[in-house]
Amino acid sequence: MGLKHVAAVAALSTSLILANAIPAAAAADEQAPKIGITSSTLFGPGRNELVATISDDTAVTRIEWFIDGAVRSTATRFYYDFGTRSRNLTVQVKAWDAAGNVTTLRFIVTVDAAAPTVTGVSPAAGALVRSRQITSVIRVADPAGADGFLFGGSPVQAGNGTLRSTLKVDRDGRAELLWGVWDSRGNERTVKRSVIVDTTKPALTVTKAPKNKAKVKGTLKVTASATDKNGIARVELLINGKVVATDTKAAYSFSINTRKFGKKIKFQLRAYDRAGNVRTTAARNWVRI
Repeated sequence: MGLKHVAAVAALSTSLILANAIPAAAAADEQAPKIGITSSTLFGPGRNELVATISDDTAVTRIEWFIDGAVRSTATRFYYDFGTRSRNLTVQVKAWDAAGNVTTLRFIVTVDAAAPTVTGVSPAAGALVRSRQITSVIRVADPAGADGFLFGGSPVQAGNGTLRSTLKVDRDGRAELLWGVWDSRGNERTVKRSVIVDTTKPALTVTKAPKNKAKVKGTLKVTASATDKNGIARVELLINGKVVATDTKAAYSFSINTRKFGKKIKFQLRAYDRAGNVRTTAARNWVRI
């Protein structure tokens, strides 16, 4: 073997040794972790869970949650007490991979600690109700949506920001309506209303008027007594079935010009109490002469 051939073989062997001894440079990791938030960003008061998803092509080595400027957790999910005050605050999540790449995600969390707003309730407080089945409607508003029920009432019908229910009572007198309303974050309030149930007709008596089948002429003076424990709204004079006069003050009296009517006159009085209950006297039929 010639010297040139020997030298060529030696050079090839040296190249192979160097190639096996020095590994190829690893590709640089320049991709930072990816962060996603899967929990809600609208919470009620107190403890709520925050959840993040973090991924990386290599490995995630560290996680930090910052709330109100301080590290609150180093786990992907944890519970945090947001307190009892409604507010908006910035939450920050940071994640590092093995190569030292870091990702920071900031987002706003809204803490809703306010109970639903009640904008109206019917019947009104102290209202007279002419039924022993009291239908109550409450109007509520809340960013998170609201629901509720009437204690002792029928299943609630909800729609357009209103809740409707009916409470049955077994007697006249004062009745208490108690609503409980809440939002989807657990904030709640109760609303009370007292009403007066009145299903009793007023008392009505004709105190002065011609008797039934009397013969009448000219102008007649008639009077009446009307009473009710919750007050009288009005007394009406009916001639031949039509209202011709109304009196709202006791003692109740009317003047009837018989010349305005036909030969046959049917006389009645009708009283309404403040709840709307009504009583009508028996008809008296007169003959005008």
